[in-house]
Amino acid sequence: MTTTSTPPGLDGGRHEGEALDSGPVPSASARPGPTPEQRRVKALVRFAISITVFNILGHTVLGFEQAPIAPIIVIAVSYATALGFEALDAWARGVRPAYGGGPQALAVFLLPAHITGLACGMLLWGNASLWPYIFAVVVANGSKYLFRLRVNGKPRHLLNPSNTGIAVILVLFPWVGIAPPYHFTNLTTGAIDWLLPLGVLAASWRPGTSSSPGTATPTLATAGKP
Repeated sequence: MTTTSTPPGLDGGRHEGEALDSGPVPSASARPGPTPEQRRVKALVRFAISITVFNILGHTVLGFEQAPIAPIIVIAVSYATALGFEALDAWARGVRPAYGGGPQALAVFLLPAHITGLACGMLLWGNASLWPYIFAVVVANGSKYLFRLRVNGKPRHLLNPSNTGIAVILVLFPWVGIAPPYHFTNLTTGAIDWLLPLGVLAASWRPGTSSSPGTATPTLATAGKP
């Protein structure tokens, strides 16, 4: 009596009861991480809130010496110039403005302008004049369109806006100065004078920023960059 058997491999190399190894099965609960744009917007929101709170505390508690109207003026001017420059640039390039996608797109677009305005108003000292702050904000927002390169098909500005505006006005008008360091603790005493800068440093630090360049937290040197 002759018996036949199926040679290995003709049935796909599997024996009865042996499951097909299809590799690791992805977890159903796994979710993709945030995109670079989502991380950018989240960082901008966090920084915009921080600098707003710091300006409010500065003018009510800490002892900022600029006019109380200065933050309102620089924010209004920064919004207006950012919208105006973007509209003009979009018209020249024949594209839709970055703020043209609805209320959310407008809010995201204005975040860098918000940060730039408050940074210029907080770090400059123009005595009783408001125009140095206004001039710095206009230069800051304008620099984003004057100095830029095309990266991945999109124009990207090279210079930090607020730093550029501050540097230009300090060079052109020597009588305008940097806000004196003492005004950040002008009305505080005792341990608060030490705890305040430590708190600012702690709020600016995020774990992993030294080894993960793509996840660095914005500072005054990087904030405002879209």
